[in-house]
Amino acid sequence: MPTRDLPSLLWLVAIAGSLLPFAAGLVRNGRLAGGPEEPTGSSKGVSGAVLLVLALLGYLVSPSPDKGAITTVSLLVGGGLGLLFGMGPAHLLWRDETARDALARAGLWLACLVLTDVFMPDPVLQSYALVSFLLGLSAVALPLALVDHPRAGNFSASLAMAGLVAAAVIWGDRALPDGHLGSSWALAFGALSLAFSYLASYLPRVGAPFAGAVLTAAVAVPLGAWIVRLAPGSLLPGLFGLVLAMVLAGYVLLTERAERAGPLPTLALILVAGGTLLLANRLYGMYGMSLAGLGLFPVVVAGLRAVPLGGLVMAAFAGRALLQVFLDRTYLRQYGADLTHVYTSFGLLSALLVPYALLALRQAYAPRAVLLGIEALVALALPWVMGYFLHVDPVASYLAGLLMVTFVLGLLGEAQLTRFRFHAVLPPLVVAAGSASLIGAKWMITVMNAPRMERLAVFLILLLLLALYLVVLMRRPRPEVAA
Repeated sequence: MPTRDLPSLLWLVAIAGSLLPFAAGLVRNGRLAGGPEEPTGSSKGVSGAVLLVLALLGYLVSPSPDKGAITTVSLLVGGGLGLLFGMGPAHLLWRDETARDALARAGLWLACLVLTDVFMPDPVLQSYALVSFLLGLSAVALPLALVDHPRAGNFSASLAMAGLVAAAVIWGDRALPDGHLGSSWALAFGALSLAFSYLASYLPRVGAPFAGAVLTAAVAVPLGAWIVRLAPGSLLPGLFGLVLAMVLAGYVLLTERAERAGPLPTLALILVAGGTLLLANRLYGMYGMSLAGLGLFPVVVAGLRAVPLGGLVMAAFAGRALLQVFLDRTYLRQYGADLTHVYTSFGLLSALLVPYALLALRQAYAPRAVLLGIEALVALALPWVMGYFLHVDPVASYLAGLLMVTFVLGLLGEAQLTRFRFHAVLPPLVVAAGSASLIGAKWMITVMNAPRMERLAVFLILLLLLALYLVVLMRRPRPEVAA
């Protein structure tokens, strides 16, 4: 087959593989009863308002009108689909088994990313469209997580899957730029991993993740080696990820049977998942590491605990790839970030403070309506605020810190070894932080030399608004008092 025809073939594979779980989920859910309750109208209004404000801010911080338009439209499309299939009626992907719902929803996100790759050939404009789509989804996922809605963990896992696919597409255009071969292969491999994971979910869960991984490899290897004729550096990372998926699935199944496993299995999991990320990065680069993340999809069919676990690990892989794109778009790829600098250290500490503060406020005061929207908006737009006041270095350290929090506190919380459960909050925070940083990277460099008095005035205004927010929040009755 001529090389120019290979991306078209891979796009067809990607569309078929992504729409299979989505269509099957719609049909099956329409015949079932029950499912998680639909979020209230106020919750939808909060997410809608956050989405509109983010769309406006995204346009303002974009480096040019064309990129701003793409950012706004993609953000609204992602958020609109998120509202429909995240906060919509139960028959829209919310009545089936948890893993199937997450995979079916990720299938829709993946199909949208395929269309972006097909109809937007410019890699730079395409990257703005991809990350804006992710930021729109995050504007729905984070409010769901902050109110601890039953749909939150499932939706966050599907967002992490979309983040991985988008990151792999961005790096695919850099690794194999000729004819979109790299991006189309990432989409096709992700779709195969997604589709076979969905099919395997109908098997007993003891063998489902292993069957999904084996079936994905059985189709992806001949397709990549014989038809596409990929180099080993583009083919092996996906298999690397499939092996990790089987290891994570084995961890879930074994720890469920152990009555008192204690912290050691979870600590071992952190070392295995983190070590695999580092090894894939070292051996295969960013594109290979992203492909390895796409191989993690089968882990979610190992049981209820596997969905948040898989979402956390996949969010970490996606966040690492998006962080590297941010470093590439700023001068930090050459110079790095000095963690001993006071501003950079502040970014690192903020990565620990923000997730903790969000969950602590939820337990102590349970913000609702406007207060919840303000909280979500600040968390999502924080990279822009940090870039305006402290430059790009703290933003990079903030993104890196979120990855550490995801691996350590996220996985410990998923194993119920900490007070807070981070599994629903961290994926949208990680994906949104990476996406927002890429959208505003050029703007952050532009405002580096903004007058000090101007920044001081803006800081005082924000400080006054924060104080007002805290006063209003603390005047609300606490959850236990209201009960």
